[in-house]
Amino acid sequence: MDNKIFGERLREKYRERFRNGTGQAIRAPESRHILLSGTDDHLIIRLDDQAANESNMQESAGAFDAWLLAVRHWLGVRRFEIDLVGTTELRPGHGGRTWYRLLTLKRLLGDELRFGPSLSQALAAWAEVTEICLNVADKGRDSKIPTMLLSESDYELALCYDPRLSAELAQGFGLQQSRAGEHWKLCRQFPVGMFDRDPFQGAWRKIGTKGKSAIDLVGLSTDNVFHLFELKKPKAIAIGALSELLFYTSLLNPDYSPAG
Repeated sequence: MDNKIFGERLREKYRERFRNGTGQAIRAPESRHILLSGTDDHLIIRLDDQAANESNMQESAGAFDAWLLAVRHWLGVRRFEIDLVGTTELRPGHGGRTWYRLLTLKRLLGDELRFGPSLSQALAAWAEVTEICLNVADKGRDSKIPTMLLSESDYELALCYDPRLSAELAQGFGLQQSRAGEHWKLCRQFPVGMFDRDPFQGAWRKIGTKGKSAIDLVGLSTDNVFHLFELKKPKAIAIGALSELLFYTSLLNPDYSPAG
């Protein structure tokens, strides 16, 4: 089986489950950078250098964990293998994120998942990293409410700062209010740049992407649950959203440290 056949199988299962749906939105990765193969009970995913080191999670080639989980859920597959092709390294940046996401996936799936020889070699190069530190914003965030909602950034600003919309979101998820009661404990563009130690201490090593790497919205509820919100424009249903949420939730969970 290949990318096309796995895509067809996913569409078939979708139509069986949602008989009124078309299933047309489900397309297996139409990319030469991520290759699916295997059998009815065994999925093999091969990532080239572009998929492993250059693609962000919103791109089909970079959403390897989301594709794996989709096949697992919809097709019932329980044996998986991931390997690299054309490269034997995971470089800092998107490659560092790939390293961390693979550790998370292995922790979730256990013996269901194995790594091929090239990927195992690449992962071994990161063995010395035992701690993840996140960066902090070095400047204030824009708080100007847009007059029209055209982009994801516009939606973030409106949901965070428009009194009516922020109240509706906060009340829906039971978010806390500030001490003065003027604002909700809601923040946009929560940084998730990854380092192997506190950057302020010096001699740090960059692991994942930094700069604009951030969670769209986060909020703290009255029962001290930390909520993550990944915003997508209507009809923007790329499978990478699942990769993003899985990455963010594991990154903010202290039980998912590399030394874990």
